[in-house]
Amino acid sequence: MGEYEDLLKLQQETSLENKEWGADIANNINKVVGSTEDTFHAFTLSLESMVGQVNNTTSALLAAVNPLDSKVFEEMDKYATKIQASFGLAKNRNDEFKQSIADAGPELAKLGIEEEAMGNNLATIMTSLGTSASVGKEAIVEITAAAQVTGQQIGTLTSSFREVGISIYDVGDKMKEITNYARSVGVSVQAVSSGVVDNLSKMNQYNFENGIKGLAKMAATSERLGITMEQVFQQSDKLMNPEGAIEMSAALQRLGVTSSGLLDPLRAMDMAQNDPEALQKEMVNLGKEFTRFNEKTGQMEILPGAKRRMKEVAEAVGMTAAEFSKMAIKSADFEMKLKQIKMPDIADGNEETKELIASMAQMKDGVATIKVKNDETGLIDTKNVEDLTPDDIKNLQKANEDSSKSIEEIALNQLDETSQIKNLLKSGEVSAKFAKATSPTLAKFYGQVASGYKSIAKGTADFIGTTEEQRKKQESLYKPAEGLIKGKISGDDDLVNKSRQDLTANFGKFSSTFESDIKTTMDNIQTSITANLKAAYSEPMKFEGKTETNLTLNVKVTDATGNPVPNNLVKQLFDDPNVVSYVKDKLSGVSSP
Repeated sequence: MGEYEDLLKLQQETSLENKEWGADIANNINKVVGSTEDTFHAFTLSLESMVGQVNNTTSALLAAVNPLDSKVFEEMDKYATKIQASFGLAKNRNDEFKQSIADAGPELAKLGIEEEAMGNNLATIMTSLGTSASVGKEAIVEITAAAQVTGQQIGTLTSSFREVGISIYDVGDKMKEITNYARSVGVSVQAVSSGVVDNLSKMNQYNFENGIKGLAKMAATSERLGITMEQVFQQSDKLMNPEGAIEMSAALQRLGVTSSGLLDPLRAMDMAQNDPEALQKEMVNLGKEFTRFNEKTGQMEILPGAKRRMKEVAEAVGMTAAEFSKMAIKSADFEMKLKQIKMPDIADGNEETKELIASMAQMKDGVATIKVKNDETGLIDTKNVEDLTPDDIKNLQKANEDSSKSIEEIALNQLDETSQIKNLLKSGEVSAKFAKATSPTLAKFYGQVASGYKSIAKGTADFIGTTEEQRKKQESLYKPAEGLIKGKISGDDDLVNKSRQDLTANFGKFSSTFESDIKTTMDNIQTSITANLKAAYSEPMKFEGKTETNLTLNVKVTDATGNPVPNNLVKQLFDDPNVVSYVKDKLSGVSSP
């Protein structure tokens, strides 16, 4: 019997533990599901934080679609009106601007653009174009993303590309091309982008091999070797003149330069006009013979006995000695790295890959080294560039390429993980809000509401009148005050009492008249608003013309006495093509009775 009691007790304790365990699980689930936690980062182990973010977004979504919340209509009206006002356009263009902002809004939110800035972006693009032309979602998103990736201003991107005849709808693709090239050769994307955008106008003056990419190559060389694009273009201007080309070539020959395309005046003129990138390379190559690697110091230096001659060569190509020597040192250092790269078969002849490795490598005791990820350990190792394997090179290329991604995806990937998650959730909220703000049904309704309020405000303002009219009314109102003042000064109590009575009577009359007039004004306004609402929501005639003799109408047809016309007569009437044509042309939009 005692054994039975022990088993019973154990069963009861187990049931209680199970019940408590189940309650804990249920509480934890409810806590997670019902979370409104606002603090969140991408690497938290708390699911509650992520669920809280989603719940907050859901709450925002429900608030956004609430038709009684009209705040977003006010916000969108401000954004659109700002654009309209900047161009002095008619108010009816606002719906167009609102839709452009609304459609682009969710994608801009993913990039971290605040709602108010979305309207500013559209205004900036239009201002930079110099016209009031319509700008669609694609252009707004791509130019904004390109600005994010490259660090350039939206207005600068728009105006610069417009000056060389490139559509704003192609700016994103062009900037992606620049971005991909800069990454492929290991040079700063922002520096190359800045060099290209600042010198886009040069495309109207010179011919570039591969167009934008040729200009990007010049910008990359400029960033890597320290020879500015401005110096190259200044020299190009000089060489386009035959006398300038002959003068430079003769000077270089006199100084003993032997291996340069600049020794031929005709070749120099051709490069200046048709291939500024090649001209830049020739100017860089001039510095090679003035440098050496110092084994003792472990660095590049200018040859001691060549500095005077180097100064004269620099002057011949339009550079100072300091600029030329800086370029020569950087060029020699880069060349030394390239020579140490023993390219595997996978990269043979791939100049961009060689440049990528050389750009990322650092010299140590005369040896070019580079950091690569070890696939086995997951750690970053330092390797000599001559020891790189095909897998190493693939990993280096992968880390620096996003060629398959759009400019918007590249911009999104530049954000930290937490920001990406929050922005993705925010984009859903923006989508819901802006959809409501541009809903034809609600926009029409709230437009009528705003129009009604505006009528009340205008009627009130008109009733009160101008300053001149108010001054006249108030002067008659305050006139007894003069007698009140005189009576007080002279001690005339009768005048004081009379003036006080007159002043009180005047205020009473003014108040009564004002109340009556304002009531009449409001009644008239209410009648007008009601009539406008009826007109706005009355059903127009609906035509669905399938053929010239097949027309569906939502209309009652009566004769001259007001009696309904029999259906068979109506059918015969509208079987006549001339009647159908007349109705379409003359009666479309007339409200049905």
